[in-house]
Amino acid sequence: MKSQLRVSPPIVLFLSLIFVASHALRPAELYWRSLLNNAPIPKAIKVLIDPGTIRNLNNNGGGDASIKEQDQEEPDNSNCFSYTIPYCAPAPPNSRPTSTSLFFLPKDLKSGTKKSLHFPKSLDTSQSILLPRHLSDEIPFSSTILDDILKVSSIVPNSRKAKEMRRTIAICEAPGTEGEQKSCVSSLESMIDFSITSLGKNVEAVSTDVDDQENEEQKYNVVGVKKIGNKEAVVCHKQKYPYAIFYCHKAYNIKAYKVLLVGEDENKVKAIAICHQDTSKWTPEHLAFKVLKVKPGSVPICHFLPEDHIVWINKQKYLI
Repeated sequence: MKSQLRVSPPIVLFLSLIFVASHALRPAELYWRSLLNNAPIPKAIKVLIDPGTIRNLNNNGGGDASIKEQDQEEPDNSNCFSYTIPYCAPAPPNSRPTSTSLFFLPKDLKSGTKKSLHFPKSLDTSQSILLPRHLSDEIPFSSTILDDILKVSSIVPNSRKAKEMRRTIAICEAPGTEGEQKSCVSSLESMIDFSITSLGKNVEAVSTDVDDQENEEQKYNVVGVKKIGNKEAVVCHKQKYPYAIFYCHKAYNIKAYKVLLVGEDENKVKAIAICHQDTSKWTPEHLAFKVLKVKPGSVPICHFLPEDHIVWINKQKYLI
């Protein structure tokens, strides 16, 4: 992604995205196979490299910002996983607590525990796609030229979408925690490269899998817990942007799990959970501390990942 902008008419930019992205599936999959052999591609990635989703890309325009119902702020789980910027905030009154219910203590990660959770529909292929790298590298991405980006994208400057874009760029440009490796990627090839550079070649990607995309908030029973990693992983959190942007960072001193959850309506969720053993370097304003009523560094903090986030683990470091 570049920090300079060569302004093109919006329709020309959009048509070029359709043409190039319609050929994106094969190169992205070939790159995956060439480096990761027969490792399965998680559903969260598959839907973002499917050229059949391109036809809806222009739905990300600014729309009519004067229509209040279309421009309300919504709880955004993607902002809860930047630990230096306190963007993650409690959900507004009378809305689903999708952010607050994500965080919990390790003692709650055992069979028989019941938790009130909501896994909102997040694999919405009409919202964004992973671009091929040769295109994503040419698209400008910088806070210094955001006004120009909004103009080219036909997005109203003070609209909800513009605010989401501003937050995403801020998260990507902010420094990580001390010693943290981080990168914002907009192509599958770049995500693979960052993960291999951070963990080595023997890696695999996993993500949360929800049976029913239309599920409601309900009580889930923890049926099974399986440890899938050791002390490090690359976690890629999907951000809100007109095309897919992932905030990827190498997480140290963590424990990763696959957790089978069964809801009251029998909906099954194969969830990925991450437990951070050291939170002393997180911003004290992070929502997790307020929800759990603990202080930075005092106890490990765990969270489930939404369905459109990706965790990369080194298979050589599995613990049974």
